[in-house]
Amino acid sequence: MLADIGIGIFSAIIASKLFQTKITLFTVIIGIVFALLPDMDFLIEWIKRKRMPGKFSHEHRNLFHLPFLYVPIGSFVVFLFGWIYLFIFVFNSFLHFLHDSFGIGWGIKWIYPFSERNYKFFTGNNNRFSKRFIISWNKEELQKAVEKYGDPNWIKNTYFRPTLISITEAVVFLISIAVLFLGL
Repeated sequence: MLADIGIGIFSAIIASKLFQTKITLFTVIIGIVFALLPDMDFLIEWIKRKRMPGKFSHEHRNLFHLPFLYVPIGSFVVFLFGWIYLFIFVFNSFLHFLHDSFGIGWGIKWIYPFSERNYKFFTGNNNRFSKRFIISWNKEELQKAVEKYGDPNWIKNTYFRPTLISITEAVVFLISIAVLFLGL
């Protein structure tokens, strides 16, 4: 989540430079909102279950984590607000999906509606780092892998202790804040 916020800030900075406009608080907020927007399905899942999703949290990626549907529809809607916001939306959407295809989690349905398979990069069947470039699971394979290797306390074990992921996310966030305030 911190990395997504950092990416949202970076996208606002980059867009302001590309479109030769002054960076504003509104642009930064839009960047953060667009960076977090794909995870709105996580909130829907949380509300539906009335608790924080555990090892089956991958099930939240069935609504807004569908690049072939989300990006064109979102781009059309956002285009009405101007090119700078379209750039921020597409930039953040792509990086969010890419981010969700590495590290923790079980990937996303990159080519839905053509396939319902989840795809992830540099991961093995156990959801651990691997030299293998790409792996995919169908719904049944994913369910079995999650039951076997899923971590019911993944939020605590990933974000509330020093891990490669928590440190990387914090560094991306802190660098984005520094760049924003130093005006680099």
